[in-house]
Amino acid sequence: MSEHSNPVDDLVGGLSAMEPLIREHADQAEQNRCLSDPVMRALARAGLFRMCIPGALGGMEVTPLTFYRVVEEVSRMDGSTGWCVFISGATPLSGAYLPRDAATKIFAGDPMVITGGSVAPVGEAVVCDGGYTVSGRWPYGSGSQHCTWLFGMCQVIDDGARKEIRAVYVPRDQVTILDDTWRVSGL
Repeated sequence: MSEHSNPVDDLVGGLSAMEPLIREHADQAEQNRCLSDPVMRALARAGLFRMCIPGALGGMEVTPLTFYRVVEEVSRMDGSTGWCVFISGATPLSGAYLPRDAATKIFAGDPMVITGGSVAPVGEAVVCDGGYTVSGRWPYGSGSQHCTWLFGMCQVIDDGARKEIRAVYVPRDQVTILDDTWRVSGL
């Protein structure tokens, strides 16, 4: 984006070039219950998953109105794609609340980073030396197959007692997607 341009116009204007690709893969996404790799790569290259990353981490830090306008435009092309842009585009908001070193590791290192997950606090984070041992099965993690980092809410367990609920990010290579249970109308 240029210094004097309107972020909404810049982002929405850039979407028109992606529309044929999104529409071409919409039926495949519906059948496979996840977006196609070419669509996800195009969305990431366009910066749509960096809209809510804080500027201090190299993100766009767009206004909520800009974010929703972009999601609305993608949803006009394909509702499932719009939903995934919303999930993976909004998840980085948490970067502003993470310890600086963790936020930098997750959001600043990879310009193609894609995050997503589930806000259901069904996981457990057991306190151990140096951090937590995280386990659980989170439902409805839209777009998880394409994420480089997965987000989940956990109940913190310390000395056998539940203490609080915390958000955790886990690198995709440390996660196993166990079930393909996404059987709904739409992605």
